[in-house]
Amino acid sequence: MKKKSEKEKLTLKNIEYDIRTLTMRDLKCVVIALLFGILTVWLIGILDSEVDGDISSSVMGIVILSTSFAVYAFTLIKVIIRCINQLVCIKNKTYIITTDVVVDLKSGTGQIVSSSAWGQLLYKPFRVYFSQNKRVYKIPDDENYKWSENNKMFECSVFNSSNIGDEFYLVIIKNKRIICAYNKKLFELEKITRLKTKQTNKKLFGKMLDEAVDVTLFLIS
Repeated sequence: MKKKSEKEKLTLKNIEYDIRTLTMRDLKCVVIALLFGILTVWLIGILDSEVDGDISSSVMGIVILSTSFAVYAFTLIKVIIRCINQLVCIKNKTYIITTDVVVDLKSGTGQIVSSSAWGQLLYKPFRVYFSQNKRVYKIPDDENYKWSENNKMFECSVFNSSNIGDEFYLVIIKNKRIICAYNKKLFELEKITRLKTKQTNKKLFGKMLDEAVDVTLFLIS
């Protein structure tokens, strides 16, 4: 049995599990939001019929409804695109694993507030700031590291176990956003012998293309 003080092994499978878990959670929120939107439209339709179409026929009503649904749709589409990008990152292994040092910590409102619909408006995530490129990690308001035997913890525990000067493994995806972070006090990353990336594939393709051009020129001459 492992001692509590021992570092836990962190593998690529663990990292991809965490990314997939976060993505599935976001997709569930999208489904709930869509159902809520459909219910809202239905209720507005009933209310509008009760007042003889005064809401939908007035200019102000049209502007308010159109603006609200446009913002709502844009937000949902943005989340869906983000989820797709995250799943593609897992499939193609295009995420980057790097290390950085904590320079600041900002407390949030916590999971209790964010668990309610109105609480989401007041919710502020626990944030960890890093030294390079003004990186900020917003700790997910859920149980983190669910695969872990010793270090499963909610966002407040992740925050409280972090200190200025701690070094973290950071998992960064396409848009330079930190999607996962692991304190090196608790985790030790496995040795990665080879990790395919788009950049590696592009270099390989470019080399093959250059060789093909050289052969073609040789045959022509």
